[in-house]
Amino acid sequence: MILRRIVIKRAQFDSIPQEERAFFVQAGVVFTELMILNNALHAASSQEADSELLRKARTAQCLFFARILTGKLAECWELFQQKFFGGQLSRKYVPILNPQGIEALDRIRKYFGKLNLIQSIRNNYAFHYSQSSEQIDQHLHLVPETAALELYLSPEGEGANCLFDFSCLLSTFALLNEIDGSDHQKAMNKWLSEVFDVAIWFRDACDEIMFAIATKYLGEKLDAEAVEIPDPPKLRDVTLPYFVGLS
Repeated sequence: MILRRIVIKRAQFDSIPQEERAFFVQAGVVFTELMILNNALHAASSQEADSELLRKARTAQCLFFARILTGKLAECWELFQQKFFGGQLSRKYVPILNPQGIEALDRIRKYFGKLNLIQSIRNNYAFHYSQSSEQIDQHLHLVPETAALELYLSPEGEGANCLFDFSCLLSTFALLNEIDGSDHQKAMNKWLSEVFDVAIWFRDACDEIMFAIATKYLGEKLDAEAVEIPDPPKLRDVTLPYFVGLS
């Protein structure tokens, strides 16, 4: 695979006004983190699981990445709301963006302009462990009385391979019940569909805005050199196991 290496000299970087420069940096972080989390979620979900335990482990890992990706998307909205839409940047750059960037920004504003799953999940399930004892008990009551609450402990000294499935089960039941308590599979599909769509919109928006800033202040033709790396594996062939050997 051939990549293009572009070097921005410090003097060039300093020539970008402070507000644009800060957003340029933050947009690069957003794009990179969303790409990493998206790839990790796909890799975790592609892991083969030919037993009930392995399926539970795969589910726990996938839901972890899905919750973190969801939380990151909510934080992306905070960045865009405050630094792009809330300041002068939107008035300066929206008129010169390509149609793909304009469409992505429009979709983002419409999505976050109303109550949405991403912000709800971010506040309750993505980053925080602040739920009260009463709330935890409410989650427990959502689980059928016939459900098995299980935990799996690895040999002494190998704590990396423990799985507290009952904790994942309670959290997952609570999360999915908020979306659609009558059909958890439908709730899961709705959640992940929205997450993947919004992630694409933010990546498209960051890409287009960064390109516009770079073109405006660094010139249309930045010096680039070809850098070759070994051909990476296909995303569909990459897996991320939950259980790992420690020696």
